Amino acid sequence: MRRTPLAFFLLIAGALELARALNQMSAELETRLRELTDEKRHLAGILAGMTEGVLVVDTAGKIRLMNQALRQAFALTDDALGRTVAEVFRHGALELSPGQRELTFLQPTERTYLVNIGTLEEASVIVFHDITR
Repeated sequence: MRRTPLAFFLLIAGALELARALNQMSAELETRLRELTDEKRHLAGILAGMTEGVLVVDTAGKIRLMNQALRQAFALTDDALGRTVAEVFRHGALELSPGQRELTFLQPTERTYLVNIGTLEEASVIVFHDITR
């Protein structure tokens, strides 16, 4: 099958337009990735600077994120990530329902915390404020 010069021109023009669109999408994705990386770095800085323990739990009750203050307060390691709150904390009153409650934990040392639980679309955020007297 022989192509006419017009058909060949249209084929090349279409390929050039596709290449331009792909380059634009690539640039937009690169910009968005940079923005997300900056946002992640900013949030990590905020969490690292908090004196309260912060825990993020998914809808299945599994730990997805914990800040350094929480790790230190409860002597936790990365082994806790992916495990359930019940497995890690072993405290029957630590439920994932939203609200505020005062809880005493006996491990690693006896401490009392004001625990605030808030829910997001696909996660719960739990903040532990040490109120030990």
